[in-house]
Amino acid sequence: MDKVKEYFISNIDDYSAYSKMGPVTSDGMMTINEHKIILTYLQHILDNNIEGDIVEFGCYGGGTSVAIKKLLKANNSNKKLYVYDSFEGLPENHENDKIATNTKGTMVSSLQTYKDKIEKNNCKDINITKGFFKDIKESELPEKISFAFYDGDLYQSTLDFLNKVEGKMSKGSIIIFDDFVHPQGIFPGTKVACNEYFKSNNAVTFLGDTHLLGSKDNFYYVDSSSVSQGIYEITKQ
Repeated sequence: MDKVKEYFISNIDDYSAYSKMGPVTSDGMMTINEHKIILTYLQHILDNNIEGDIVEFGCYGGGTSVAIKKLLKANNSNKKLYVYDSFEGLPENHENDKIATNTKGTMVSSLQTYKDKIEKNNCKDINITKGFFKDIKESELPEKISFAFYDGDLYQSTLDFLNKVEGKMSKGSIIIFDDFVHPQGIFPGTKVACNEYFKSNNAVTFLGDTHLLGSKDNFYYVDSSSVSQGIYEITKQ
C-alpha cells in the first residue's frame, strides 16, 4: 500500500493530529470531518519533514486556516502558512464548469471577516495575498511548498493554481483539492482540470478521493451524499 494512504488509514481513527489542537470550529464551508482529513495529511508532511511551507488557495472565512495554524503550533513547526483569495467571490465560470448561471462575485467572504476569524483564534504570522489566482506573482509564493490545499471550485481557477504551484512542490508533498466530486454534479471543473493537467504526468500520483478512502465504520468517512476531496502526492521532483 502507498505509504501516504497507509498513514492516512492508520492515523485517522484516533486522530492524533486533531486531538493535539483542541476544538476547532468550521466557518460554515468545511465540515469537521473534512478538516480531519486535511490535517491528517498535513501531519504526515510534518512527521516526514517534507521541505517547504503551506499554501491555501481559497481561504473563504478562515476556518481551515485556523485549523492548519493550530496544528503547526501543536507540532512546534516553523513552516509558514500562505493564503490566497480574491475576497471578492468567484471569477466567471468556464464552459467546463457546466454551470448555467455566472459565478462571478458569488461565494464571497470579505478580507475583514477573514482577519477577524484568525485574530479571534490568535493565529499570527499568516501571509495573506488578495487577488484572483491568475494574478498571483511568483514573488508572493513561498520558495518551496510541502502541502497545498485548494478550494477554488472552478475549472480555470484550478488550472491557474496548478500553473503557479506545481514547480514549487517538493518531492513527497501533498495537494488536496476540495469539491473534487460533488454528489449533485456541482462544480465538476476542478476534477476536469486535474485530469487534464496531470494526464501523462508521471511525477504525480493520484491517491484517490475521500469517497473511496473512507469506511462507514470510521468517523472520517465521507459518504457519497457529501462533497469529496481529491488527493495527489508529488512523487518526483
